Amino acid sequence: MADHAMTSEQIEAAIDKFHQAHPAHAAASVAPAAALPQFCPFYKSVLRPILELVVSFPLIPQKIRDAVKLGISLLDKLCP
Repeated sequence: MADHAMTSEQIEAAIDKFHQAHPAHAAASVAPAAALPQFCPFYKSVLRPILELVVSFPLIPQKIRDAVKLGISLLDKLCP
């Protein structure tokens, strides 16, 4: 079976080609604060409950649960 893995140069070329074809996406990556009003409702209604579920799951290692708790607290401050 042939190996179809891309090299890092091919990946970078594909990303550059995408950014040239879709300049709006490139601009969005420069100004992420513009996406914040759209992200916060999604975070509060969908993402936060999922993260809380991950934190409460006892089989998840404590270090990962602590990291997720930290992420939740940071996102809570970002999206009051």
